[in-house]
Amino acid sequence: MSFVRKAVLALALAPVLALAANAQEHKGLTVLKAKCFQCHTDAMWRDHRQDARGWEATIYRMVGRGGL
Repeated sequence: MSFVRKAVLALALAPVLALAANAQEHKGLTVLKAKCFQCHTDAMWRDHRQDARGWEATIYRMVGRGGL
């Protein structure tokens, strides 16, 4: 691929990359990173596929054990 083609491609994709960089995280993910990742890895929430009710029970159980 020539330099000109690479430059045109980079200019064409710049707005898309800028939007992706400015995308906001889901509020739940922000809380998960701030609180749960202090003790657990991301594998904890990836491996335990639960619905909202199941995660709510898990959170209350962790708070009962001294979680933040």
